[in-house]
Amino acid sequence: MDMGIRNKGALVAASSKGIGFAVAQGLAAEGVRVALCARNEGELKNAAEPLRARTGSTVFFKATDLTHGDQVEALVRATQS
Repeated sequence: MDMGIRNKGALVAASSKGIGFAVAQGLAAEGVRVALCARNEGELKNAAEPLRARTGSTVFFKATDLTHGDQVEALVRATQS
């Protein structure tokens, strides 16, 4: 399906597994540049590498605890560069 979102960017929270990962996977399959975040960096890396390989999309990840405002701000800054 072509949703007309190719080359857009999306930040998906809680995306190292489960529903968040499924959302990121669907977006990446549409050609969206995807930024993954969750608290565990190892799980994010394990999610990002096969996602890149399967979709060819740009996949960025950063371990982030969304309950800490400073970490959220750092995540947003990192996705903008």
